[in-house]
Amino acid sequence: MIGVGVVVFLLLFFADKTNLNNPDKMSQVSSGVKTNPSNSQSSSLPPLAPDQQFDQWKSQLNEASEEAKKVLLDSMVTSLVERKRYGHAAEYVEQLLELDRSLDIQLLAGKMNQKATELKHVGQDSVLFRKFSNRAITYLTSVTTAKPDNEEGLLYLGLALAQSRQPQNMMQGILNIRKVLEINPDNVDAGFRLGLFSLQTNQLDKAEQRFSHILSVDPAHHPSRFQLAVTRIQQQRPEEAKELFNQVIQESSDAALKLEARELLLSLNSK
Repeated sequence: MIGVGVVVFLLLFFADKTNLNNPDKMSQVSSGVKTNPSNSQSSSLPPLAPDQQFDQWKSQLNEASEEAKKVLLDSMVTSLVERKRYGHAAEYVEQLLELDRSLDIQLLAGKMNQKATELKHVGQDSVLFRKFSNRAITYLTSVTTAKPDNEEGLLYLGLALAQSRQPQNMMQGILNIRKVLEINPDNVDAGFRLGLFSLQTNQLDKAEQRFSHILSVDPAHHPSRFQLAVTRIQQQRPEEAKELFNQVIQESSDAALKLEARELLLSLNSK
């Protein structure tokens, strides 16, 4: 029943507040970002905040040898990822690709471009979104063609296809994510994504299985614990949901996740 709820999946699958550390997390009840090209003023990324180390690396790029430039670009991309500036990271990986077309760098480029599409300001700019989406699909297709069992490549290609806003890509995106679990049933990221799909399409038993399995593999995966609590609410099992929310509040280091758990727990306790 992969095809059940595909429209809901398109609207909701990437709107969850816990997806892969997205810095522009949207509300769990969001219906998705509407793209209006007429509202896109610059089709460019917002400027980076000043960073002394990063700016120093940038100033050294033009005079650096090819090998030194690779090291500098790698450091710059790492810094940008730590700051969750995935759009800028994708642009600097483009420079790295001019020097190194290895599958590892293409995988990095695909991941950064896919992550960039999940940024709110990119989602609101159709030109930027299409650029990053097309790049992600291109690079990740290259990686998975060369290495069909590469879990990371398959996962991110699945995400890129599923969120490409191209209906013809949706099914293949879901199948790619499912293939990750065929290769490795304990892949937490793939299981979590498919758990969200099951929850958002009201396949509650499947959602319960996905999130419970993840917690058996990684008991500290609190996004899955949170979503299992949400599943319990839908299953009319509020006491179990309360226990799970309390555990998230006590043990998670994610401030936003803890806040949402508190809000939902308060709502349950008020009933």
